[in-house]
Formats: sequence, structure tokens, C-alpha cells
Amino acid sequence: MLLLEHKIKATSKFVFPQDPRKSFETLLRNCEIENFRFHDLRHTCASYLVQAGVELLKVAAHLGHKNIQSTLRYAHLSPKVTEETGEAVAARIYGTLA
Repeated sequence: MLLLEHKIKATSKFVFPQDPRKSFETLLRNCEIENFRFHDLRHTCASYLVQAGVELLKVAAHLGHKNIQSTLRYAHLSPKVTEETGEAVAARIYGTLA
């Protein structure tokens, strides 16, 4: 809601037209959001991409990771991995599934 109000009042096409860090911190304060860093948005983006089934190499390219190891941190969120691990647990609990 605050971003919409900001957009309506804005005289610039940018969300943070001045110092992005100061503007971001002001926005967090106004929204009463604590313990959140701008960098956390990268983690959210990576998580959303992997959960949507985007290939890890594409996620790595999107985030600018030079090393795939950085991107592999999000592999556990992949729908395929989640399904496979869920099936493994179910097979162990309920016996082999067809």
C-alpha cells in the first residue's frame, strides 16, 4: 500500500530516486519492517525462481553468480527435488509406492 501511495505522489519514474539505501531504510521504517536487508531481496528472488521451476543455471545467470555453488543453496526448493524427497519419506513411512 505504501509503495502505491509513493508511486502516486512520485515525481520520478524510479522507486528510490535519491540514495537507494537511505530510501530503502526509510521505507522499511515506515512499514515497520525490522531485521531486513536489501540483500535479502536477492535471496527471495532466487527462492521464487527455483520454486517456479526455473533451471539453476538460469537462476545463476539472472543473479550474476560466478560460481554455481552459490546458486545450489536454493536447489532444495525445486519442485522436482521437493517431490522426490516427499516420495522418499512417504515410501519409508507407508512402504513402497507404485
